[in-house]
Amino acid sequence: MNFKPLDVYEPLYFTPPKVRYISACGGRGGGRSHNCSEYYFFKITRPQYFRGLIARAIFSDLKLTTWLEFIDRMHETEGLDPNLFKINNTEKIIEYIPTGNTITGIGFRKSAGSRKASLKGFANVTDVLIEEAQELTEKELNQLDDSLRTIKAPIRIIFAFNMPEKTHILMRRFFDLNPVKLICGNGIEHEGFMKAIPKKTRPDHIMIFSDYRDNYKHLDAHTIANYERYYYENPEHYFTEIMGYVSGGAKGVIFKYNLNWFEYSELPDFDFYETYGLDFGGGGVNDKRKVYPEIYKFDEPDGSSTTVLVKLLINKSSMSVYVKLLLYKAYISPDDLSQVCQDFTITKDGKYIKKKNILADNARADKIRDLINDGLNCIGAKTKEGASNKVITGIDIIKKYKVFIHVDDIPAQVEANSHRWETSKSTGELTGNVEDKFKDFWDAVRYALVNYDLYSW
Repeated sequence: MNFKPLDVYEPLYFTPPKVRYISACGGRGGGRSHNCSEYYFFKITRPQYFRGLIARAIFSDLKLTTWLEFIDRMHETEGLDPNLFKINNTEKIIEYIPTGNTITGIGFRKSAGSRKASLKGFANVTDVLIEEAQELTEKELNQLDDSLRTIKAPIRIIFAFNMPEKTHILMRRFFDLNPVKLICGNGIEHEGFMKAIPKKTRPDHIMIFSDYRDNYKHLDAHTIANYERYYYENPEHYFTEIMGYVSGGAKGVIFKYNLNWFEYSELPDFDFYETYGLDFGGGGVNDKRKVYPEIYKFDEPDGSSTTVLVKLLINKSSMSVYVKLLLYKAYISPDDLSQVCQDFTITKDGKYIKKKNILADNARADKIRDLINDGLNCIGAKTKEGASNKVITGIDIIKKYKVFIHVDDIPAQVEANSHRWETSKSTGELTGNVEDKFKDFWDAVRYALVNYDLYSW
């Protein structure tokens, strides 16, 4: 049997034992399904022990990806006898009879009429190919990784994916992101994009990057023409989906990474004006949302209403603001909220007590009054008088500044990447309104920063 992978995929076959994780990633048309299925052909037909998984978030979706390609190509590969394979399409199990090596398809989550795999039975697995790995959560990836512990062969976990947003667990765990400026076919410079670079601190991981240019001879002319037309007509889609750059946010994102907001780990050495912003959550909790009983541990963001307290350090000479997330809770009792605000905004200097201003949503006068009664300087945030749309006016003011978000504040970064303009369901075009999701962090920032910009100079 002749196996002829694309040059960029040769590391699949020659990876040293110390490498446990392989990211097969990039842009559309990069040949990931073809080359990964060919790698599995190679492994299952070798005499060496091999137990491979092909995994997706939803079990029923396996029929759409590498599993189907594996089955189809079984009859096309020169020198490969299909009769030597025993196939159970219902349970998604393939055995190569001469060696006893197997491939099993699994799903991490249940869907209607399908099943969720139990990972307890896969302790002897040697290779895992995760299709559309950007669909998986951190918890699902950890559960899989912790279940693999065979010593019969080196373990390989292959993540096959198009580049997700920068806050995705794969990006945070395996890559550094270098900001780049890109020029589209119309000669216009575009910011807010990043190039993924494997972390030097992860010698157990390698990256195999490919896009349609690496797989040119296997794509028809119409497909290639479509891809290249985006270079002129839809640059954001071209740079992210086709070329595999990492976006600073979702489609229609309001605040773009490395353009409107940035990351910081240490504060620069200059003077700041200190203030606080508070957005009151609605108190509801999504059953699927990960929440923590500890007051000072952030809940997992899911776009729903959240109580947020932020500290802003503003430097007007550089028009920059450094934001630290202090509270991010799906639900918090009035007493606990008051305690958190006191802990961060009231300090004692000898016999003197200093209180910092907290700018809060002025639509919640009842909650503001409760915090004032507890001794806090909580103020209803003012907005520009006469503005036709106070939120959009606030967004315009925020964009005057460079907003820096702490590297450890992942919920803030998720909201920064996900807060976007509303898209019409009928036309797919932006409506000019703000989507009512992933907004609470930015609301808290807006209350404090807009108040400072309009009234504290």
